[in-house]
Amino acid sequence: MSFNENKKRTFIKATIVGFKRGLRQQKISDVRIKIPKIKHAKENVFFLGKKVIFIPKNSIKNKKKIIWGKITKLHGRSGSFIARFKKNLPPNSISTNVKINYLSC
Repeated sequence: MSFNENKKRTFIKATIVGFKRGLRQQKISDVRIKIPKIKHAKENVFFLGKKVIFIPKNSIKNKKKIIWGKITKLHGRSGSFIARFKKNLPPNSISTNVKINYLSC
């Protein structure tokens, strides 16, 4: 038994697509997230209510801020979600990766 077999991954990577928006406004605390490996609507329901972790890139390496969020609802049928974060995300967070925790609920 090798070391890699004991190690289990508890998260999946996703990409921030953009903020939730209308014609003239955008909500900075609500973000659209896309999981690339999900293609069917049945797989989407599993991720509702899961925790989302965003780690911004800082100039100070020792201090790492973590912004927590939660997947609140679906956005379409092909693996897109809307997540609400406790603090607003910075504008440069678009097209960066976030982690979705499997074990939270």
